[in-house]
Amino acid sequence: MTSLFRFFVLIFCVNFLLDACKTQEVVPLACAKSQDPAADFAWLKRKIDAQNRHNLDTVSISWYRYKNQDVFYETTLPLPLTYGQIRRQVLNCDGASISDNWLTDYDYRLFFAQAIFQKVVWKKGKTTPNTETVCGSNDPLKDFRFLSRAVDFITLLGNKRAAIYLYEYQAKPHFFAVSKPDLAGGRSDFAVFDCNGLNLAFEASWDQSAFLEKAKIQRLIWPLP
Repeated sequence: MTSLFRFFVLIFCVNFLLDACKTQEVVPLACAKSQDPAADFAWLKRKIDAQNRHNLDTVSISWYRYKNQDVFYETTLPLPLTYGQIRRQVLNCDGASISDNWLTDYDYRLFFAQAIFQKVVWKKGKTTPNTETVCGSNDPLKDFRFLSRAVDFITLLGNKRAAIYLYEYQAKPHFFAVSKPDLAGGRSDFAVFDCNGLNLAFEASWDQSAFLEKAKIQRLIWPLP
């Protein structure tokens, strides 16, 4: 009886210790304070909102440990907001970029060689383009002279990183043209047209910040490669 009693006591102790280990399991916290950074960090919410409204491509934000700190890797920045320049970045817990001076793929290879992946905190799939008629046209680039003139102007500048996008803003279609030079010293430019071809960026009442904060991208009109 004594041996059997000891056996049951041993089983009980083992189970107790296992339960204790489970209750003491440590859940890693991003920046030492969050299990859900996409919901808890205001700056990250703004990033996600901008990606949802301005990026047609698949994009994700992942949490890494890098040089003893938590960082967040954003796979692609919206081309309309970077004037057609393909970019990605690494941000610290305050949302500040630590990769502004990373210019080549080699810089990112060094990052991935040292960074320790934690988890994906947010992801968006590729946006299905809106192919509805816009401003009464099935082919606005062909039908609207103001858009073909914008293409001619961008071509004259010689900028390859340029595009024209269809946006919805204040329940109306808008055409957002952006252009960035390939070389330093070139001219960057943008324009926002309504259906009548009026460049709203030249109007005193135009609020570019409000457009960027509220407009939603629909599709690419004049494509980047």
